Amino acid sequence: MRNKPPNIAQKILLRFLRHDLAEEVQGDLDEQFYAKLEESSVFRAKLNYWYQVFNYLRPFAIRKSGLTYLNHNAMFQSYFKIGWRNLSRQKMYSSIKIGGFAIGIAACLLIALFIHQELSYDRHFLNGDRIYRVFRESSFNGEMGRGAFFPSPFAATLQEDYPEIELAGSYNQVPIFGAGSNEVRRADKPESSHEDNLIFADQSLLNIFQVPFIYGNPANALSEPNTIAITKSKADKYFPDEDPLGKILILNNDPSKQYTVTGVIPDFPVTSHFRYDFLLSLADKEFYPGEMTNWRNDNYLTYILVREGTDVAALEQKLSAMIEHYFLPPRIEAGQAEDIAWVKSMRFGLQPLQDLYLNVDEVSDNLSHGDIQYIWLFGGIAIVILLIACVNFINLSTARSANRAKEVGIRKVVGSQRGSLVKQFLTESFIFSFFSFAVGVVLAFFLLPYFNLLFAKSLVFPWNEWWWISGLIAGPLLTGLIAGFYPAFYLSSFQPLKVLKGNVSQGSKTSSMRNALVVFQFTISIILIVSTLIIDRQMYYILNKKLGFDKDQVLLLQGTHTLANKISTFKNELLQLPHVSSASITGYLPVEGEGVNRNNGGWTKEGMNPEDAVSGQQWSVDPDYVKTMG
Repeated sequence: MRNKPPNIAQKILLRFLRHDLAEEVQGDLDEQFYAKLEESSVFRAKLNYWYQVFNYLRPFAIRKSGLTYLNHNAMFQSYFKIGWRNLSRQKMYSSIKIGGFAIGIAACLLIALFIHQELSYDRHFLNGDRIYRVFRESSFNGEMGRGAFFPSPFAATLQEDYPEIELAGSYNQVPIFGAGSNEVRRADKPESSHEDNLIFADQSLLNIFQVPFIYGNPANALSEPNTIAITKSKADKYFPDEDPLGKILILNNDPSKQYTVTGVIPDFPVTSHFRYDFLLSLADKEFYPGEMTNWRNDNYLTYILVREGTDVAALEQKLSAMIEHYFLPPRIEAGQAEDIAWVKSMRFGLQPLQDLYLNVDEVSDNLSHGDIQYIWLFGGIAIVILLIACVNFINLSTARSANRAKEVGIRKVVGSQRGSLVKQFLTESFIFSFFSFAVGVVLAFFLLPYFNLLFAKSLVFPWNEWWWISGLIAGPLLTGLIAGFYPAFYLSSFQPLKVLKGNVSQGSKTSSMRNALVVFQFTISIILIVSTLIIDRQMYYILNKKLGFDKDQVLLLQGTHTLANKISTFKNELLQLPHVSSASITGYLPVEGEGVNRNNGGWTKEGMNPEDAVSGQQWSVDPDYVKTMG
């Protein structure tokens, strides 16, 4: 064993040497090895063998592999030509096959855009992994609830008492305090515009979110009283072609509510739960006397930026100390047993910023939210639709097996291997898949505006995103492989002898698989159709259910609260219009639901214990309210 030529050298020689030279060269080298072994040591003989091997690794002696590559290219060109010929010859069959696949792909693309947007909320904020919103869970009258509203001094106390918290900021969105819906105008213009997205925010909130500024200094834009930061779109609306810094905006036509523009920020993206156009300063702002030290009124949403490495779970537990120190004493002083019990049941939690939109913790905050259940539902529907499209593709391919049986039989007779036939049928599947994807993308592009209208979204095709381009490339390959895998092996399994005798059914495997796929396709389709009809009837019921008042032809005029004592005069002027049959003044509408800050009060009978009062909402209406609302 020891005195033989080196085995590795022999393998290298045979791997690279031309086949017609291999036997002769190897024999010569072996003879030289044994001759050298008689003259010198084994080491020198092996070293000389290695030298001769490397000496033969020259262009004239190396095996040429270009012919193999050329054969492969010609083979795949042949597959492509055959696939294209089958597609172009059978136009009706190809149209049905591509059309069905394309509709499924278009639906999946639209759903994918929807899911991607829902899952991408609040991903743009810097240090977003360290930003949390504080919420509390408590029991009131035996019912557990979660809310995100806290007293005015809560945020500053958090930052002061807990070193783990780098920054704490808050904002107020409660409409009765001047946030929410308002009338806004320039100080030098008489006309006001109705605006919905106003909040009072503190400087710390801007620092937590690291909101970029187009104009102004982000470090102190809201640090002074009566200052305001506005978005770029609102700056263009109120101060077109002007520098807005230092200009004055008046809120609700009240000269005492003047705010100086100290910053212009970009419009918040649609994938932000925090989307406001006017950020008014909370510096030295009290909506009622003593609010800054009052721990019993909850009107502020609070965010924190934790320091790196903070144990968030441990911080949540530590926050419970605030209940004894700050929340409970004023309740004990007021002596309201129900309020005391509510505070004692309280516990604090921290919501990660990127979980706020989907609101998996189900915290009441008066914001618009998505629903993780809808994402799972639509994701499942997309998968099912794609499966139905693939099953339809498979069924159409295998249903025409008789037309391809003789082709397969002849090819096998003349020497084609099953592997080659599988490659050919997979190539045809890829061709259909690429055409289907192209048609599906075009369909989705034209259907996107209607999809946005249906779901109240603003989805766009992200042509500049790597994941979208990658998906459009990988999608046809993956779906072509999934949809073409079974037909390729099914069609290539025909036995040539039986097929050429005319017995196609015996020339292939049993059709039980195809029958099962047909049953699956029809079952899922029926389930989707029935579900759609049920949802349609439910929506019809919601839209047409009698609500106890006549909502048709009733218009709501917003911003009339700025008229103050002139509101009755305005109503009388409306009644003079020929198309106005009735008008009424009211604080709220009956269709406004949970989260609306109506006036809550306790109702009791005469002589009844006040602690047994029944909570009820109330709002003021004028004598024409019942007539106007029908």
